[in-house]
Amino acid sequence: MNNNINLISNQNVGLEKELRRLKKFRLISLICLITVSLVSVLIFVLNLTLPLDSVKKEQATTAVSVVTFHKKLVMYTLITDRIKNISNILSQRGNYIPQIDEVLGKIPADVSVDELNVKTGAISVFVSSATLLSINKFMDDMVSFAEKGKVINDLIIQSFSLDAASGKYSLGLTANIP
Repeated sequence: MNNNINLISNQNVGLEKELRRLKKFRLISLICLITVSLVSVLIFVLNLTLPLDSVKKEQATTAVSVVTFHKKLVMYTLITDRIKNISNILSQRGNYIPQIDEVLGKIPADVSVDELNVKTGAISVFVSSATLLSINKFMDDMVSFAEKGKVINDLIIQSFSLDAASGKYSLGLTANIP
């Protein structure tokens, strides 16, 4: 027989497992310590090289410029909308300039235009003069325009009066524009 057989082991299996686990935890904790230290040093260096005050100043400057551009964008949008609306109104409005030029071209030199209104399809003219002959000449020219029908139609006398204080005759006419 063999006398070297030892049935009682002097090694503890549970103790070896605990020691191996303890070594793993020490290694993991050492790696975590080194990682945290490196990250802390890196953040410290970045803080020194990139000062936070300059970043805040740049942020404030950028915010001001964004507000300025926003105001400009609002003004641009508002002006563009107004131009579009004005263009729509102008495209829908009739061109009465040739007829107005014809009417104003027949006004004698000593007759003054007190009021001129142009509405869609109609024109109103209020004139005054110190002499009745000038008013009569203007009235004859307007009647001839109305008879031809090219410049104005349906001539109506709105008013005819004499201002005794100033000695001026006033005439108000309304006509349709073809």
